[in-house]
Amino acid sequence: RNTQLEDALRRTQVDLAQAKVMGARGAGMGGVNPPPDNVEGLVKRAEGTLVTISLGSDAGLTRGQTMEVFRLGQSPKYVGRTLLVEVTPTQAIGQATGRLATPILIGDRVASRIVGGY
Repeated sequence: RNTQLEDALRRTQVDLAQAKVMGARGAGMGGVNPPPDNVEGLVKRAEGTLVTISLGSDAGLTRGQTMEVFRLGQSPKYVGRTLLVEVTPTQAIGQATGRLATPILIGDRVASRIVGGY
């Protein structure tokens, strides 16, 4: 599984380098590219800036989309944004983009959009 995550990270790094060369301002450059449908899931695994989430293509996700990461509980907070680098029918792997407010943890929530403030 670690090898798969490393491969996904390498592909993302190549995609980001290509976007920089072309002058693109896509999702990988800090932009927002949420799924068209409002979907919400959970972080199942977190390793540094790579996360595995409980949603996949069955929920309408595709590679290159962004998801917002947040934490609920006694002190809810917005954590950051993740770019989907690999998507299977039942789960997706995301790479954090930009600066995270706090490290992503197992059990954090992901959503295509956040309504309200955190």
